[in-house]
Amino acid sequence: MSKVSILICSLNRQKSLQRLLTSIEKQTFKDYEIIICEEEGNLVELKDKAWRKSNGEILIWLDDDIEIIGDTWLENI
Repeated sequence: MSKVSILICSLNRQKSLQRLLTSIEKQTFKDYEIIICEEEGNLVELKDKAWRKSNGEILIWLDDDIEIIGDTWLENI
């Protein structure tokens, strides 16, 4: 079981999603899983689907159009 589940609902924004994933990979904290839902539809349903797949003790919801600044963000949660 991962300590942190990072849940991302992506609305077909591949460049933004890749930027976010790259910023997550740079984190010093590595005990996480990433769950991405890339389907059209109701955002609530997408979040519910992502949540049900998660195994982490801590859930973090991120939008696909952000970039994490700094490499210790996850470590400091």
